[in-house]
Amino acid sequence: MSAQPGVGRPRFAVVHSLRQRRAMLRLLCQVCGQPADRDSQGVLWLLPNRANGREGWPNDNWFAEPPVCRTCAVVATQLCPALRKDYVLVRAGSTRICGVHGWTYRSGRPAPAIVSSNEFVDLHSPVIRWTLGQFLLRSLDDCTVVDLD
Repeated sequence: MSAQPGVGRPRFAVVHSLRQRRAMLRLLCQVCGQPADRDSQGVLWLLPNRANGREGWPNDNWFAEPPVCRTCAVVATQLCPALRKDYVLVRAGSTRICGVHGWTYRSGRPAPAIVSSNEFVDLHSPVIRWTLGQFLLRSLDDCTVVDLD
């Protein structure tokens, strides 16, 4: 993917991997690239609702979606097709980088062979050495569901 900030139109289903990793590392808004909204309850995250009745969700789950600022959260819920159906806005009191999402390989001849193109790999897993990470993953903890208002 080329890096041309401010050029082109949003492609909601296609996440720019370099921009995603930068936003996850620095806790920047996934839309505008400015610092994500933060208050006494934590950093603001706008997530597709994948709770499916699981108690405690989104605590201790891995996410590839970076945080957001308040202004962009409003815009994203209106423009992003995936979020129009159902979303959850949370403040995470603590987060940690926990893994990567990408391609896993194994030793092979004449070159390494792909095992999976859609793998979530823990940073402490021995498989990480054979992983080409596309996206960083964060675990969210101490989450509070909040309103967009």
